[in-house]
Amino acid sequence: MTTPEVPIKTVMGINEEIIQFTQDNGSRKYLLPFVPAAVPSVTTVIDNSLRSFGLEIWRANWIKEGLEDHVPNVLLDNDIDKILGAADKEAQRAADVGSEIHGIIDAILNNRRYDVRSQLEPAIDAFDRWRQQHPWELIGAEEGVYMWDPPVTYAGQVDAVFRDEYGNIIIVDWKSSSDIYESHLIQVAAYVYALESMIESVDGFVSNGTKQVHTPTVRGMVVRFDNKYPMKNGKKDRTQDKIFNNRIDYAWVDQEIWMPLFESVYKISKTKEAMKYVDLIRV
Repeated sequence: MTTPEVPIKTVMGINEEIIQFTQDNGSRKYLLPFVPAAVPSVTTVIDNSLRSFGLEIWRANWIKEGLEDHVPNVLLDNDIDKILGAADKEAQRAADVGSEIHGIIDAILNNRRYDVRSQLEPAIDAFDRWRQQHPWELIGAEEGVYMWDPPVTYAGQVDAVFRDEYGNIIIVDWKSSSDIYESHLIQVAAYVYALESMIESVDGFVSNGTKQVHTPTVRGMVVRFDNKYPMKNGKKDRTQDKIFNNRIDYAWVDQEIWMPLFESVYKISKTKEAMKYVDLIRV
């Protein structure tokens, strides 16, 4: 059964809300106000098409360490299930921490009350320093973008959108991963392209209540909160909480490089979708 439908306000209120829901298989989709069919989320397109080398290495290390802990004992079925499931459990823990950081930043940007656990204090201190270096005007946070240019159709929810001192619009995506990966840059490139299309569709772009003659430039940035696992016997102890450092890494997204890659990933995703309807005959 799919999750309940959640309305998402679009960036700068361009057109009506989009509706987010998640299917049984975990893929996230969106309903757009002007088309009858659901479109895939950017993250679903990428996750179903582009495997992260860092994630694969991480899973392999989990399995290796689990096997080493059981040598020379005979592995029972419960032991195997525990080893194979350990990576998924840690992935969920990491996702929960990432969601918590997102929530705190959203509260800070919108001047709401928030609490910070000691584990995350260095990350939030680093965010405060980043914000001082980038005192851009906040346009919105946790808002939707979409692309409707068949055959390319998708949507997504961006973490934050700012306007800089030159009038440029900046989409920023927060990450709490162990590095900035190519999938992150591809993801933000797709958001930028979608917002550019949305702005161009508006007859006379309005900014701060004033009609603009020239549409603004849209740029993208990935911001990562530096973290690591504690060490135990010379190895990362992934059963413990991550240790966040008072440091942020960030990277600007070059559209000329990363948007063509998203288009390639999108084609692969559509190919995999089409394979569901192949009538396989065995003789």
